[in-house]
Amino acid sequence: MDQMRRLITTWDKIHEIIDEAMEKHDRWVTINLMPEGMLTVNVYPWSLEEENEE
Repeated sequence: MDQMRRLITTWDKIHEIIDEAMEKHDRWVTINLMPEGMLTVNVYPWSLEEENEE
């Protein structure tokens, strides 16, 4: 049960990261799941030059 609780907490945190990126209008979020059970989440914001072009 403890492992399931950690998984739910992890996904809740990922949703927070995605929601925050959407609020900031960041370009994209990547979620990488690796066979070893590792997980990475990356947020890639717009560059300042691209923001100024809009």
